Amino acid sequence: MERNLSSSVNNSGPDIQGDLLRQEPLPYLERLSLRPWEGANALMRLSVPPRLMPGYCPVITNWVVLTGATCAGKTTTIKALEAAGFNVVHEVARSFVEQEIKQGRSVREIRADDHWYRQKVFSLTLEEELNLMPRASELIFFDRSAADSLAFHRGSGYDPHEILQQLQPYRYAHIFHLNPLPFVSDGLRTANEPRRQFLDAAMERDYRALGYQPIRVPYLTVQQRIDFILERAGYNHIH
Repeated sequence: MERNLSSSVNNSGPDIQGDLLRQEPLPYLERLSLRPWEGANALMRLSVPPRLMPGYCPVITNWVVLTGATCAGKTTTIKALEAAGFNVVHEVARSFVEQEIKQGRSVREIRADDHWYRQKVFSLTLEEELNLMPRASELIFFDRSAADSLAFHRGSGYDPHEILQQLQPYRYAHIFHLNPLPFVSDGLRTANEPRRQFLDAAMERDYRALGYQPIRVPYLTVQQRIDFILERAGYNHIH
């Protein structure tokens, strides 16, 4: 099976300079201190247009999405699936930040405008998925989908309908929601437990609003997670 689906599939090499990034004060952390996930935009009900709902979407992919709050084990699970020979797409946000840092920009510069950053990550993720549409019938595992941006928009206090109105009429085959694990900092994640709890709940709620039935993945070893996902998605016969 192919492994490199796009430019975003690139997780080789050491982690980004974690110690340096953790020492650098970031503007978006000041916004999080205002607890935007408690505001009206964060809690509003989605008004989902019929074109995004089951029975209306013209394209049903064979794509499997791994979602969840930060530090839920998605990246580790995706890498293990990739090592096992499955087609995967790594998280676009992480790939984008890593590429920008390699070009000389700092995390402070990348995240200076939080709304721009959220929209940029969504646009890149959506573009990634649209580029893969000719392969909609192939089994591909995604570390987050474009729909994850709904919850991240909420968590920053922005109207999730900014994202909703840009989603395209195709559907994923399965959504697996990984339960949060104990937080581990890597220089890119935001250590804010109330926000993590909000994102965990918001992601499940938003996927359900879109007509999905997310399957919760409990605390398991990496191999057990893979077996759990493949079995419940009906793909255990190809593992």
